[in-house]
Amino acid sequence: MDATSSLPSLAHENSIPDVQIKSLRGLGKWLDIYGEAIFDTRPWHLAEEKIDEDLQVRFTQSGDTLYVTLLGTPSGELLTLTDFNPGEGSDALWLATSEPLHWSLDNDACEIQLPGFREDSPAHVIKFTQ
Repeated sequence: MDATSSLPSLAHENSIPDVQIKSLRGLGKWLDIYGEAIFDTRPWHLAEEKIDEDLQVRFTQSGDTLYVTLLGTPSGELLTLTDFNPGEGSDALWLATSEPLHWSLDNDACEIQLPGFREDSPAHVIKFTQ
């Protein structure tokens, strides 16, 4: 008896299991909405930050556009990023809906007013443009 004979047989060889197909479709849907924050970007001079509620943040840039990717769904209405200045006169958008966001600087922190409704997602993106 060889080692492979004890493995369960695959019903459909050379196919992707349904659970993985579901994950790949979910990733594709997420990239349809947020892909511009990933593709053709580079890390900003500050690549990542962890904020109060243990929410991880990643920063990417493409030309004059800055993307703030929140790894998780924030619970509050106000997001505070320390040592972050997107640049005077920058416009902020909640990328999923293109809803404009109000932001301001308070000392060395950027305070961003988040939209009231945020659909649950593994990651959300705020887009800053000059």
